Amino acid sequence: MTELPASLQDLHGVTERQRQLLVQCRDSLEEYVDVTESSSVVADGMEDGSSASASTDDDARDIDLTMAAEHLRYAASCLGRITGRGEAGDVEEILGVIFEK
Repeated sequence: MTELPASLQDLHGVTERQRQLLVQCRDSLEEYVDVTESSSVVADGMEDGSSASASTDDDARDIDLTMAAEHLRYAASCLGRITGRGEAGDVEEILGVIFEK
């Protein structure tokens, strides 16, 4: 990386911090996609009439939904820390909009 002038050295830390938060956000979103894709595979398996352990599948889906929400919450928190809107209410508001659909 090119050297920044002394007057702009403090900006390097800000952009590195933002980069790290964006990486964490992306990782959380990728984990969210993994969780939701795996839960849709479980749901597809139940549609074909195999209901041997429906309560176990319901529990697994509940856990998957909880984990998915946590991944989204963490991603939203990372974005909130970048934008300065990282209050708990903002994250809950974002999740409320996502899950009301």
